[in-house]
Amino acid sequence: MTQGPSLHQRANTLLTRIGSPVTFTFTQTTINELTGGTIASAFFVSGHAIPDTDDQPKVYQDLGLIIGKAVTLLFSPSAYGEVPQIGSTVVWGGTTYTVRFVSPHELDATAILVKVVISL
Repeated sequence: MTQGPSLHQRANTLLTRIGSPVTFTFTQTTINELTGGTIASAFFVSGHAIPDTDDQPKVYQDLGLIIGKAVTLLFSPSAYGEVPQIGSTVVWGGTTYTVRFVSPHELDATAILVKVVISL
């Protein structure tokens, strides 16, 4: 039996207690081939996050981000296994940021916690 759901529940309980609620929103626009019109769809991943003091300097450098202008979050999704998509937006500290990088911490190939790098 896998321990993933149990570990996710424990991580989620902790981050719910000490973290801030967040919702990552990913909007995708597609073209309807029959009408030529556009269809916008929004996808949401909610949970709780805390700032991660390990600011991922290599990731920041690879993405052209500046330490102090980007934030690394440790995120626990409310739904086991959900991961925010790169390009999603999230409000953190009253400012809207865009997801630039995600690094899921997985057990049995399912995300339990996710490091998320966001920037303006």
